[in-house]
Amino acid sequence: METQNKVELETQIENVIVYQNGVQINEKGSVSLKNGEYNLMITDLPESLDEESVRVKGIGNGRIVNIVVDFNSRKKYRTEEHQKLNEQKEKLEENIKLKEKKIERSREQVDRYKNAEETFYTLWAKAFAVDEVNLENFSIFSEKIDQTIDKKLDEIHGLEEEIKNLRSDLQVVLNKINNLGPIEEIQNFYEIMVNLQVAKEGEFKLEIRYNMVDAYWIPFYDASLTESE
Repeated sequence: METQNKVELETQIENVIVYQNGVQINEKGSVSLKNGEYNLMITDLPESLDEESVRVKGIGNGRIVNIVVDFNSRKKYRTEEHQKLNEQKEKLEENIKLKEKKIERSREQVDRYKNAEETFYTLWAKAFAVDEVNLENFSIFSEKIDQTIDKKLDEIHGLEEEIKNLRSDLQVVLNKINNLGPIEEIQNFYEIMVNLQVAKEGEFKLEIRYNMVDAYWIPFYDASLTESE
């Protein structure tokens, strides 16, 4: 089975015809294609588009096999400020999670050091009883472990302070977001997929025509009444 390549086709409005009960829009676009089968995507068309009115015709060495009109939607940030604040929020939340993981790993290391220290003390006591160990070596080892544990505890304390500050910054950002209102809006749109078989490499031109019913014009007649002589 031949692979279908998806290609997004950029189109421009060629002309607009306004009626009393709607508007007709013609868009045109072109793309260079090699021989094969393609799905040309024309997207971000108005949500008030009338599906039944869509017409597509093409010029080129190929043929249009099928046309699919789909209603779609996406989340969109309403303003640049909303988007910027949301990016700051996500960055702060990610940073907090990373530092929480570091704290978790450091606490696990502290627990391992303490367990090793307890094991060492138990073994040392038995060995010391039969005069098999040196007290000076024990003191050096014990001091080394205590220093390592203290260092890790200091790291944990420092990370906790950093998280505290990050959460404070995060709360400031959240307050700003709340003051701005809803951070996202749903953007509805139509997209047209044109299944195209190209027989020979070259340029293929498409013309898309569709109607919208939410645009219209109302005729207004200005009559000037004067007395005739």
